Amino acid sequence: MRSHAGGIWSLVGVIVVLGLWEEAPSADRGGRIVLPKSGEERAKIIGEANALVTRYMKLGKEERLPGQEIPRHLWEDELDSLEPVRVRFDRVNVFIVMKENDEGEEGFYITTPISSYLPGGSDRFALLRLLSKEGDGSFGELYHCRMRKGATDE
Repeated sequence: MRSHAGGIWSLVGVIVVLGLWEEAPSADRGGRIVLPKSGEERAKIIGEANALVTRYMKLGKEERLPGQEIPRHLWEDELDSLEPVRVRFDRVNVFIVMKENDEGEEGFYITTPISSYLPGGSDRFALLRLLSKEGDGSFGELYHCRMRKGATDE
C-alpha cells in the first residue's frame, strides 16, 4: 500500500512557499518591555507616577477618560519616552501598560504614598515582581507586573 504522507507534506511546502498559508495575526499590542536597571531610572518613573496622580486627581469628571485611563496630555517626557499603550489610575496607584493581549496587560505598577492599596493580596496579578531597591530614594514602589484580563474591574 502506497503512503500519501509525502505528497501531503509536499503540498504543505508549496502552500507555505507561495504564501497561501496565512498566519493568525498576533493579539499582542505594545512593544518590548525594558526594565529600568538603575535606582535613578526607577526613581524617575516613580516620581513621574506621583506627579501624574496629582494632575489626574485635579481633573474634572468631564475630563476623565473611561476605565480610569490617564489622558496623554498629562504625561511628562519621562513617561512618554517609555512608549506605553496606555496609563491607568488604579486604586490611587499608577499602572503603565506596556503591552496587552487576550490574557491581560503587562507593564509597570507604581504604588504611591497616598494609596492604601498594596498589590499582591489578590489574584489580580499573574506576575508581580518588585523592582524597587533599598536606597532608590523614591516615594513609592515600582513593580513589573502582568495583570489578568478583567482584573481592573474588581
